[in-house]
Amino acid sequence: VLNNNEDICAKSQTDIGRTGLIKHQIHTGDAAPQARSPYRTNPKKKEFLREEIKKLEQQGMIKKSMSPWAAPVVIVDKKG
Repeated sequence: VLNNNEDICAKSQTDIGRTGLIKHQIHTGDAAPQARSPYRTNPKKKEFLREEIKKLEQQGMIKKSMSPWAAPVVIVDKKG
């Protein structure tokens, strides 16, 4: 079954499914937009974040937005 339908399977970790058939919306009612300032971080983590964002943009997984809604990124170090 998988061999007959291999085109629907991911070929890598960044190979995600997408569709242009619908437009996603998050309904917030009449809530006012919430925007938080970024957390302070050291230059090494800031550069890591810049590289990750660039990579995700190039892969088409994220895109730039000018939304009034914003939340800070939390970088969690891997153990071991």
